[in-house]
Amino acid sequence: MERHFETRKGKFVIRPYRSGDEEGVLALWEVAFGKKMAPEVWRWKYLNNPYGCQILLCVSEAGQIVTMYSGIPYRAHLEGKTIRMTQLTDSMSHPAYRADRVFARTGREFYEYFAPPEGSVFFYGFPGRFHFKLGQRILQYHLAKNVSFLSALPEDIGGRKRFGGRIERIQRVTYQFDRLAERCQSSYPLFVIRDAAFLKWRFCEHPQYTYEIWGYRPYFHNELKAYAVFTIREQAACLIDILAPDSPAIISDFLFRLAKEYQKRDIETISTWLPEGHFITRALITSGLKPAPEPLGIIPTIRSMDPNWPWQKLSERIYYTMADADLY
Repeated sequence: MERHFETRKGKFVIRPYRSGDEEGVLALWEVAFGKKMAPEVWRWKYLNNPYGCQILLCVSEAGQIVTMYSGIPYRAHLEGKTIRMTQLTDSMSHPAYRADRVFARTGREFYEYFAPPEGSVFFYGFPGRFHFKLGQRILQYHLAKNVSFLSALPEDIGGRKRFGGRIERIQRVTYQFDRLAERCQSSYPLFVIRDAAFLKWRFCEHPQYTYEIWGYRPYFHNELKAYAVFTIREQAACLIDILAPDSPAIISDFLFRLAKEYQKRDIETISTWLPEGHFITRALITSGLKPAPEPLGIIPTIRSMDPNWPWQKLSERIYYTMADADLY
């Protein structure tokens, strides 16, 4: 696929990412965002994930990469069917070419090129206000289910103080995560499949961040009932991901026992981002986490490519955590 066009600044081509483009993309990243991306993070995100790569580039006649529109095409469940949905990440353009609308051209080609039947049913992301407004104006972005930011002191988190389950720090991700994801399908109308392959790549192989994976099991057998993933920064525990059945008792007991564990380690706060009104969000609020102002300014965003699934229906069903973003 190649799309050629010309502006007052010369000739350009829009084409997919290919071997040899990494140096040019990282140079664009530094100019667009004012900081560097480590090459190992780039390769982890786009080349070493288990899902493949969706990237279109706009390249000048001189070979300079001036725009990138990109995403990660995850496997997901939508009402019991396995689909592909893409998390939009790192889309950017060179400041010197923004007046020529090369970003909008590249974005339109991206959605056409990676659309069904072979491509993704829909696209989602977590841009800030400026990029959301830009995408809303030129690329059919819509606001997805609002995000709730929750936070509490560990000692303020209550739970079942009687006999319940047990928690353990998980050192090795196994097939039990596949089974947990399958059992949870009926409780999650739309979510990225959180199987062993996803967790290994997202958390165990990340070249920059370190995560703690915790499991929740009944006392009398070894079946994994829920998991949670945290990252610890400056005595603050951030809940990056959680998967559990629609059971307030399990979620409450799990969080209570995790909070007690973090109290022993002098963790000062526990916080998380979750969809507003989701059953996990409600259970965590009941357990003591309190809604607070969202600190990052992110706006959950969605664009549907399937007329049978308009963005409103997708927004009502989607479950997301910070594991579905690339911010942590």
